[in-house]
Amino acid sequence: MRIEIVLLFLLMTLLGAGGSLLLKIGGKNLKISLSLFFNVALMCGGFLYFLSALLNIYLLKFIPYTIFLPLTAITYCWSMLLAKLYLKEVITWQKICGMILIISGISGLAIG
Repeated sequence: MRIEIVLLFLLMTLLGAGGSLLLKIGGKNLKISLSLFFNVALMCGGFLYFLSALLNIYLLKFIPYTIFLPLTAITYCWSMLLAKLYLKEVITWQKICGMILIISGISGLAIG
């Protein structure tokens, strides 16, 4: 697989994780009102999700779907790291084990 496709894939998963983080931050004290449309974190999170979706559509041309979809699990790893950095969430041993399983599965798909 070409390196630019791999890098775009990693960017796609990182954008998805970043979008999720911003939606969580934006929704923290969210009240359903007109202020919903002026919530910068929500708008940026939605925009990152949109960019991730565009990359997803583009990358599907180059990666078989049966490989592509399982590989998107790397988004969970990014999400955990971003939550630790920006939300000060605790990374437990169970989460580390889950990340190891995800990376092992991805490695198995990439090699096979």
